[in-house]
Amino acid sequence: MIALDGTGHTSDYADKYYAQIRTKKRKGYTKNHIAIDVDTRMILNYGVSKGPKHDTQFALAAIRQTKKYQPHYFLADRAYDSEEIRKCINEETLAFDQILKKDFNKAKK
Repeated sequence: MIALDGTGHTSDYADKYYAQIRTKKRKGYTKNHIAIDVDTRMILNYGVSKGPKHDTQFALAAIRQTKKYQPHYFLADRAYDSEEIRKCINEETLAFDQILKKDFNKAKK
């Protein structure tokens, strides 16, 4: 069982307002991505991207690189809910996807 996730963070301690009044440029945004074996907690794939990127870009590469471990399931949150990712998991790895579905009704409220 492999779990995919990503988290983003800024690498700047300066407040946005402070940077604005000092006319200094703030540092950028970094996103870390990880694929782990849930049972052993071993990191199977890791990636870093500059700026806010969609999780799909990392997920497809991670799925293809971790299929050699022959997982039965891929776990992920709603950020990974796309037809392209599900197709890659189900057809290329023969595993099952356990990805939460996006709730588009919440966005309409």
